[in-house]
Amino acid sequence: MKIRSLMLGFVILPGMASACINDRDTLAFEKRNVDAVARVTNEKDPDKKAKVVQEIVLRAIGGRFDRFPPRYYEMRIARLEAKPTLTAQEYDDLAVAYDRLGQVDRAISIILDSQKSRKSADDQYRFHANYGTFLVHRWILNGQKPTEIKTLDQSIAEIEAALKINPSSHFGREAVQLKLQQFWHYSALGKPRKPIEWHFGNSWTKQETQVGLAGLIMMGLAYELPDAYIALSAAPHLGHVKSRLPEFAWLRNRELKEAGISTVGDFSTYNLIHHDAEFSGASMAEYQGLRQDGDDVYHRRLAYMNSRFAMGQHPDTDPDFWNDWQEPPYPVLKVVPDSSVMITPIGRLTPTIVNAAIALGAIFLTSVTAAIFWRRRRRLR
Repeated sequence: MKIRSLMLGFVILPGMASACINDRDTLAFEKRNVDAVARVTNEKDPDKKAKVVQEIVLRAIGGRFDRFPPRYYEMRIARLEAKPTLTAQEYDDLAVAYDRLGQVDRAISIILDSQKSRKSADDQYRFHANYGTFLVHRWILNGQKPTEIKTLDQSIAEIEAALKINPSSHFGREAVQLKLQQFWHYSALGKPRKPIEWHFGNSWTKQETQVGLAGLIMMGLAYELPDAYIALSAAPHLGHVKSRLPEFAWLRNRELKEAGISTVGDFSTYNLIHHDAEFSGASMAEYQGLRQDGDDVYHRRLAYMNSRFAMGQHPDTDPDFWNDWQEPPYPVLKVVPDSSVMITPIGRLTPTIVNAAIALGAIFLTSVTAAIFWRRRRRLR
């Protein structure tokens, strides 16, 4: 089964969403998580920062974030299509709702019609971001054929235009999406392949990139996209701590693979860290518990929503919709010390610092030895 099944599963798999989407749900999600992302940006202590990154990525892998069923979007469509005129934001809500239901061509038609209603720079940013995302969905639906590469080219151009207007949008997930699409473009052309690290450069294992990938998972298509989890598995260290998150990311990729969902990009030349190694019993147990927690909370939340949909209620129009919902606490993932970090009287030394110190020491000793040798030689003369 190809990745196409991923996109066709919108109605069957209620958790499916889209990549770099902009609608009212995106804004609500960002408002709820702005403090966590600010902690990643502002935290100076590497251990504390790593734990914040871990919390965000943990939620993404476990599926502990807002996921809505088809009925949610169908009710939104019915409400908006009954209105005589729409604002730019309402056009976004309507187009995104169709995209989430797998009707990508309808979503593209609506977003193009919305241009006459867009006045501000933010309106233009949302247009480019949504249009670019709908286009990459169309490319995936068409089987990522080389003959359809112009669709992917246009999608990349639209995401680039969005980033010019708002470079730091959505916790950095648009920048990550752009790099993934560029990697997919390279794969689709069938050229001699380069590993995915080449497309991400030195930012590949940065914590901001990990947060961006988690954002793609929690706010987009990447929840069921193996490429995102392979990318997350490429960062074994989070600051001065080492956790099982990379293993969990790889296990999630393997879980999707076993479900028949393949990658979009070609990872055949990528130096996969974990490959299909057998993980410890503790890792498997924690991962299974993490995934079970995500599924349990999703189904409880789904039952809550369906009971209110049946009464004609919807979060768009009912401000008290979520009053009776109690979000369960998030599972806590153990963080173990990184054995590669040396504890010394002057503080913690990472492998980079240790290697640099060794190199400088070697240069110093070599210089001293050479000076002594030449001094003695001159004396003998």
